[in-house]
Amino acid sequence: IDKPLKLKPIGCKCKEPHCYNAHSFLLFGDIPGFSKLTYADIRNRVCTDGSEWLKPKMKEFLSSKLEQSNRGYLFNLNVLSNFMFKIAQTLVAVERERERERERESSSPICFYINKYQASERMCFSF
Repeated sequence: IDKPLKLKPIGCKCKEPHCYNAHSFLLFGDIPGFSKLTYADIRNRVCTDGSEWLKPKMKEFLSSKLEQSNRGYLFNLNVLSNFMFKIAQTLVAVERERERERERESSSPICFYINKYQASERMCFSF
């Protein structure tokens, strides 16, 4: 609990199709200034006896924003992470294309021409 978090910024390129916890991330202040509401504002309930569902210590924790207890995330770092992601994405695409090319080369069919004067008459075998 006393060790700092190891952050690995992904910028605007999260690969998940749906952000399952976006509501909590936004309310904890993942995007500073996005919302004045806190997670405690949407999670707390008033019980039938008039007490609150969240106990004081938990309510205090859920009412905090990430920027209150963490070092600020620099805009330039976000730009850099997006740039680095784009480079990595490009390198992966190049490597995949090379792999496809190697597969095409290794699986090229062997063709025999039945009539050496007519290229349309050929028999090919793939291995």
